[in-house]
Amino acid sequence: MSIESLSSAEWLIIVGAGILAGFINTVAGGGSLLTLPALMLAGLPPSLANGTNRIGIVFQSASATLRFYRAGSLDLKLCGELLLPTLIGALAGAYLATLIEDAMLEPLILGVLLLIALLFTLRPSWVAPSAEQSDANPLPRPLVWMAFVCVGFYGGFLQAGVGFLLLSALAGMLRLDLARANAIKVALVLPYTAMALVIFVWAGHVAWTLGFILAFSSVLGARLGVHVALTRTHWLRWLVLAAVIASALALILPKLK
Repeated sequence: MSIESLSSAEWLIIVGAGILAGFINTVAGGGSLLTLPALMLAGLPPSLANGTNRIGIVFQSASATLRFYRAGSLDLKLCGELLLPTLIGALAGAYLATLIEDAMLEPLILGVLLLIALLFTLRPSWVAPSAEQSDANPLPRPLVWMAFVCVGFYGGFLQAGVGFLLLSALAGMLRLDLARANAIKVALVLPYTAMALVIFVWAGHVAWTLGFILAFSSVLGARLGVHVALTRTHWLRWLVLAAVIASALALILPKLK
């Protein structure tokens, strides 16, 4: 798909979704719940949208990771410990995603949007961990590693909402506060998404033009998101919930016409 073939509305959808996704992915997660439907609204089939979406994730994660590192908020030792199990899961998940037909992938994406909207309406603390979670003792490491294999698998397969799962694991299992968990989250997303992108490129599931438009706009959002993640988080769950609901409606409403 070329830039010339995009309408003005499609340009606005892709750029707007990229900025919001970069911001949301940095302060919590769920940006792909905006960019996946945006890419499909621009004319990409679900499988191509799923792969193309990873370009933006790589760029925004690189930008956010660098800024967290410069701010002194990134625990490199813990990132290194969690990287291998996350990579193992992500590579397996990405390969499986290349084998799924569009007819199955589209309802799966819609189902994930609805499920996340329901979960985070009923359990908003999963997005913004409480102080009690941060003060508790962490769970045994083997259990944590198994959890990150599973989270990596989902991230490699679909990506949408994986930031929520990473935050839940980092806060609920390792008892990190939200600021530290956010920094580690984006640092883990960068390498596993880069590896997953290689698999999607190999399978021919990447539209480079839209991917780079999304990447540029998402980096802008990520730069703003780092500042917010380091300073303000009390309203975070409501921002994420609003984004999830808006994304779900974007996919559901056209099907009702």
